[in-house]
Amino acid sequence: MPTSRRLYVHIGLPKTGTSFLQATLLHNREVLAEQGLDLVPPTKREAFELMLLVRDRYDPALDSASVQGSLDRFPTLLEKAPGSRALISQESLAAATPPQIRRFLDACGDREVHVIVTVRDLAEMFLVRGVQGIVLAQGMTGEQINAFRSVAECVQEEVTRLHKPSSGHPGPGKSQAPTCPPPLPSRCA
Repeated sequence: MPTSRRLYVHIGLPKTGTSFLQATLLHNREVLAEQGLDLVPPTKREAFELMLLVRDRYDPALDSASVQGSLDRFPTLLEKAPGSRALISQESLAAATPPQIRRFLDACGDREVHVIVTVRDLAEMFLVRGVQGIVLAQGMTGEQINAFRSVAECVQEEVTRLHKPSSGHPGPGKSQAPTCPPPLPSRCA
């Protein structure tokens, strides 16, 4: 019985060290290949071009013509990759919609897909109020911005509460029911 060939999809999130990780992976491509892990597509540019098609962001007036065939080439690249595992790292895939994700998964063929997400400490991300509005406003809907603001306020309240000596916090290593708002709407998650 053949063993499953895995595909790791690193979608990162902005400002989580994704560029550093991608540079390190690309610099060590040969060492990774010796260990059975192939970078597919093999370059950062090709991964970006694939993302453009997956997310319906290709613009012939702005983007190279090579973008057009990137999604069609992806299954062949995966099939020809000699290792038992493959990796694509492209943070902008994190914003893919369900139909876009389905299109990407279809291109993955029989690969067993595992998603890797790098994140930052929520408190650290949302406590920087001045940057928050700028980061959240770029490319997000009003509903998404409001959902993230709600989470940011929750994190701020929890951090403030935990730093008060009389907060009634159960202490290190003990849990307490969160008072956060409900989860993000499904189209935001």
